Amino acid sequence: MATPQQQQLLEVMGFLTDAQPQVRRIALASLLPYTTSDKSERQLFTREHYLEQIATMCADQELIAHDALSALINLTSSITVAARLAKIEGFITGLVRMIVDEKALLSDLATMLLSNMSKVEHVSMLLLGLRVPFIVRPEETVAETAAAEGEEGADPVPKKARVEEGVEEEVHALELLLEVFLRGEGKKYNPNANYDFLASVFANVSTIPLGRSFLLSTPSPELEPPLVKLISFTEHPSPIRRGGVASCIKNSAFQKASHARLVAPTNDAPSTPGSIDLLPQMLLPLCGEGDEEWDIELLDTLPADLQLLPPDKKREPDSAIRLILVETLVLLATTRQCRESMRARGVYEVIKRAHLAEKAPKVRSSF
Repeated sequence: MATPQQQQLLEVMGFLTDAQPQVRRIALASLLPYTTSDKSERQLFTREHYLEQIATMCADQELIAHDALSALINLTSSITVAARLAKIEGFITGLVRMIVDEKALLSDLATMLLSNMSKVEHVSMLLLGLRVPFIVRPEETVAETAAAEGEEGADPVPKKARVEEGVEEEVHALELLLEVFLRGEGKKYNPNANYDFLASVFANVSTIPLGRSFLLSTPSPELEPPLVKLISFTEHPSPIRRGGVASCIKNSAFQKASHARLVAPTNDAPSTPGSIDLLPQMLLPLCGEGDEEWDIELLDTLPADLQLLPPDKKREPDSAIRLILVETLVLLATTRQCRESMRARGVYEVIKRAHLAEKAPKVRSSF
């Protein structure tokens, strides 16, 4: 039997479908505080069709949509709720379209919700096969767009869909999300969003074999695998970006058959199609104060990016991310070829110094 408080909330929930937007907005705003994990009343939202009603409100007026997305972000800390939302026809497609809309005001909230939902394996599988309507300018690449905006050094990310101006086609959702993640850093794609939580989406997707294949595969030898584009963010200012990308790298290392592609045999080894040398971007966050003073003999064995570190170089401040990076190195070391490459390239000296500087017991014990 419902308590008086619960009965009041159920009565308010009855107004979520009211014809008047003002009434819907007030009702949802009143309910939002009860969606957090510390509120016992949040179980009321799983009754009847209240979740589905709130999901519909994500496409409502801006203020209503904001609170609807916020409520669902809170509620999807429950895997059961996330799985139930995924069953709503067109809901995930709608989220992806909101995320990739360069003018959308609530894209970051949509990425947070998709991040929570993609923890459900079924949702990750759905994303791997999902195609969404999108208008693509002909022959556009990320590098061309970046050049037009005055940026330098951007790697090309060719779009898979080549369509005439103004024509809408079905495009692979994960490829769109990857492109938005790359272009959207620092609010360069959408002034209202930084897309950092997409790193968590890719991390969740990469926990399953097909997701790892997406990160490591390329349809053409001339193109770089998606993981190559992600690893540059291991030293990004955002801990969300850094952590998500570090998890993508670790999950990829579980694919033992790909280890030979993930670690170059030497520092000057020529790049081969499909190869991804993870070591420089994995080791940089583990380097810090004092690592700019390597012995001359050792210096030549290190990857080039580690040879001229500034004196103010800081180690990764987040112990959870440091742990992920160390665990990834351990995974790679399970393959003899990788062990030999890592030894030849000075990895063990870097790890030795990182271990001496490590203060977190859990990270220290993982070395």
